[in-house]
Amino acid sequence: MSLSSGGRYEQHPLFLEYARERLAAQPEEHEEAAKKHGLYYLSFLRERSRASGSSEYMEVQTLLENELPNIVAAWEWAIDQNRHDTLKESAYDFCRLHQYRRQEGFELFAWAHATLDPENPEHRTAWGYTLLGQVALSNWVTPEEDSLEQALELLRPLGEPLGIAWALSILAPRTAWYDRDLEQALEHFQTGLALARRAGNSHLVARIMLDRDYLYRILGHTFEEGKKSYRETERELRELGLPDLQIQHLASFGLYLIDQGHFEEGKAKLEQSLELADEYLLDGYVPGAKNALALVALQAGDLEDAQALLLEHLAELRTYGGLTDRAETLKLLGKVATEMERFAEAEGYLFEALRLVSPAEKVLFANLAIVQFLGELRIAEGELVAGAEWLSFVVHRAAHGSRAGAECRRSLERLRDRVLPEELRAAVSRGEQMTLDDIRNKLPPTF
Repeated sequence: MSLSSGGRYEQHPLFLEYARERLAAQPEEHEEAAKKHGLYYLSFLRERSRASGSSEYMEVQTLLENELPNIVAAWEWAIDQNRHDTLKESAYDFCRLHQYRRQEGFELFAWAHATLDPENPEHRTAWGYTLLGQVALSNWVTPEEDSLEQALELLRPLGEPLGIAWALSILAPRTAWYDRDLEQALEHFQTGLALARRAGNSHLVARIMLDRDYLYRILGHTFEEGKKSYRETERELRELGLPDLQIQHLASFGLYLIDQGHFEEGKAKLEQSLELADEYLLDGYVPGAKNALALVALQAGDLEDAQALLLEHLAELRTYGGLTDRAETLKLLGKVATEMERFAEAEGYLFEALRLVSPAEKVLFANLAIVQFLGELRIAEGELVAGAEWLSFVVHRAAHGSRAGAECRRSLERLRDRVLPEELRAAVSRGEQMTLDDIRNKLPPTF
């Protein structure tokens, strides 16, 4: 045996190979050992994942990371042995464990799901949970509405509060971004929150509250309503002792305050978020925090500082982030480049952002924000009719009451004195009929 850098004892590969051969020669002992190993490590995953309290957080995360190969082997054992009950009980926590290993997790859930039959009453619950795991780890490449509806249709009659809450927590943001129905999304969050509380899953409760608050950044509710919701979530997250979600929520709260013009208060929240990330050794990575600090620097006119923060964050996202995170950072780099009057550079960033988040025939909120910015850039460069087309595309597809739609309408109103009425009407009509494919066709071939 040898002592690894993580403080764990590791067996020599030859010794492990010998042990495997001995077990293989004794099928009954092999089967019993695999069963004990599988049940132990999936139970270990569930118990450790539900531990709360900031003081335990790093210890739990380290334990789970160290035991990842054993936990994955236990999941594979449960699939091989058709342990549908064990798969169902472990699905949510197994999904959490793979939030930064999405492809690996997606494949493991897909394998489990393929072994289950929804027509078999004993399999139905596990079938629904493994389907949710796939959708949750799909990185929003497609909305997967059919899969979510399938899972909900199956889990509702079975009275599965955790499964239904989990499904609604995934469905709510997709309802906002894809269906552009923000009020329905909030209703999904509220129903999911009540069910998650009933299921006693504190992590899902916190996750739903965090995502629900994010909607206040694009809904037309008053600032006081949004701030009140954010503060309630901040208190509950502190009580639950979930530093990873506290960090994300502080960053989101900070960005909300900045969006509303409260720059110093927002900056303080963002700095709290980064300090907490450093304390819990999360490599200083906080989704959105550096983007928001770059916005503060941009507001203060510190363009070089803003650009440096964004480029640093973009490098981090190669390890940690998803496509929409990268697109958001590229969009802000485009904004900074525009302020520096580097218009070609700005277009490059924005076109690359649009390429990342433009699944065929789908309109994400991120798409609309980038198209809006490109429309404003066209107008700044004097291409008024082209800019009007792009802004009209956003107005036609933005959710009712969203900030993006309202801002684009105001920009189009301001063009009335600068563009002939018939030209503006034609541009608006063309914009309403455009698709994302049409927009992609407008991008330079280098992107």
